[in-house]
Amino acid sequence: MSSRELAEWVAFDRLEPLDHAQRAEVSNARLLALIMNALRKKDDTAVEWQTLMPQYGEETREQTWQEQMAMFDSFVEGIRN
Repeated sequence: MSSRELAEWVAFDRLEPLDHAQRAEVSNARLLALIMNALRKKDDTAVEWQTLMPQYGEETREQTWQEQMAMFDSFVEGIRN
């Protein structure tokens, strides 16, 4: 994180303080993006942490266990290659 980005976060926190849950979600999204980008192939597009933030208020459906396994298998396959 650059010093400019840190200053922007400090200013943002003063205007709209995040609660502990929001801070944890931001932290987790940034960490997950770091891990995903470290494990990606050279030609793959980097993952932006903002895209990993949960979206509340949107209507969603629960995934089936088959969909979850397919996503997991895809992730593991990406690591192996």
